[in-house]
Amino acid sequence: MKRKLILPALLLPLLLAAACFDEASIRVTNKVHNVMLDNIQFDQIGIASGLLTGETTSKLTISEHTAGVNFPITAQVQFYMVQGDRRVFLKTEDVYTLDVDDNLTIVIDDSTAVVNSFSK
Repeated sequence: MKRKLILPALLLPLLLAAACFDEASIRVTNKVHNVMLDNIQFDQIGIASGLLTGETTSKLTISEHTAGVNFPITAQVQFYMVQGDRRVFLKTEDVYTLDVDDNLTIVIDDSTAVVNSFSK
């Protein structure tokens, strides 16, 4: 009888601790014609690599515990745009905010304003 009570008593604190961590999710969709988006990051959090035109990344769940971040996170999306052997580093001009319980999908398309922080 004591064994049956010990297991739930041990699991309950673990479940409560896991429930205390705030989470949010993010995805990126590539709608830029004829290019691949590579090394996609949001505030130093790696989202995906090798995203072809028309593809959307898998949902990435970010938690304060596992990613070591504090919500809300406000940042630009940065990535390499690759076409053939040409590769350029870009950041979105817009900043995006990811807060607790958000399910954010960012669409990068032909009209997305970007900057090349390496150019003068």
